[in-house]
Amino acid sequence: MSDSDSMQSRSRVATAKDFRCTRAENGLLIFFIVLASLIALIVSATDSSPEVLYEQNRIDPLVFRAAGNLLRDGESPYSLANQVQNIAADRLNGEVPPFAIPFSYPPNALPLFQLRTLGPPALNAAFHAAVSVLIFLTSLALLTRRYIDNATARLVIVFVAAFWTPGLLDVELSQTGHLAGFLATSFVLTFDRRPLLAGIFLGLLAFKPQYALPLGLLALSRHAWPLILASLATFVASCLLSLLLYGISMWPEFWRSASSLNTTIFHMESWLGAAALLWPDRLEQIHSLGIPVYAVGMALLGTLLYRWRQRLDLLDAAALALVVTILISPNTHPYDLSLFFIPVLFFTRHFRMRIWFVELVFLFFLFPNIFVSVSILRFCFLLLCLALLIWIVSHDAGRQSENSGLPAH
Repeated sequence: MSDSDSMQSRSRVATAKDFRCTRAENGLLIFFIVLASLIALIVSATDSSPEVLYEQNRIDPLVFRAAGNLLRDGESPYSLANQVQNIAADRLNGEVPPFAIPFSYPPNALPLFQLRTLGPPALNAAFHAAVSVLIFLTSLALLTRRYIDNATARLVIVFVAAFWTPGLLDVELSQTGHLAGFLATSFVLTFDRRPLLAGIFLGLLAFKPQYALPLGLLALSRHAWPLILASLATFVASCLLSLLLYGISMWPEFWRSASSLNTTIFHMESWLGAAALLWPDRLEQIHSLGIPVYAVGMALLGTLLYRWRQRLDLLDAAALALVVTILISPNTHPYDLSLFFIPVLFFTRHFRMRIWFVELVFLFFLFPNIFVSVSILRFCFLLLCLALLIWIVSHDAGRQSENSGLPAH
């Protein structure tokens, strides 16, 4: 099969009607999504006193609320000294916190964190976690209908996404992984049919710019100009809003914070985390390579997406972009792995809808990455996934039409 024939076949699948679901499947999907959202609500709302959060090293909700408080008061959230003082005054009755972790989100994301000051802390964290889980799982369920024609496989994918360890960690920390997963899956879901909406999702995903950039390269490789313009407009609007609310000084403050050694480097899922665990006495050197490695990786990814544009359908390209990024990003934590479900869809579709790969993902990420051997093993698994994905695409460009089939009309 020629590249042009392969691309035409892929185009038909990508623009076909969604695979239909039975009432039983819809009921189970709704049950999984609602149950996961309720669990998120309960977990985030309980054991949320500052003393418990510090004891269990789950202080992300405190950091986010402190960032919002500082922004409200006209101070920088990127200063660890400001963070410690605010948490002490706001949540610890003046007692100095035992430790601090950096706030590393870019200025265009700052309005999102000022919302963390609304309402009681526990209720705010619980609401954020529950809504993030709800919208991510809903978007993922819709995306499975686009590419997966087996009901059991669709259910297993959504179930694993709802209850695997990185997702539960995101809930426990009231983090932003599910939100990033929602924006990425929604970007893929709307790419062909509603490109302007997809561009808005991409522009909003720039609150984690390390993940927005590779998907932007994907759009560039496919000459999706309306989408690109919409994403740029959304990003510029968010930057202008941040500029109006907080001033231009936040940008150099952010860069200084991002340039300093991230104390959570040991918990990263990218090469940085693996290298830090293997060579803990060389953290500064490892950290200094973070941005250069990412820049080189993005250049290679862009080249690959462009050269393979005739043989990659949308899911292929998104899976490739996200696996590469997870491995080389200067900031990839376990809760960011909701993005990995786009590659999960790719592998499930390729292996003729068998669910063994999804089960393997669940097992590999069952334990937290606090254990050195487990963390290194997980990095090796992600590296193997990248090698397998590249091998599949480069050696079997015509698999889409053979494996996916077309939904009945």
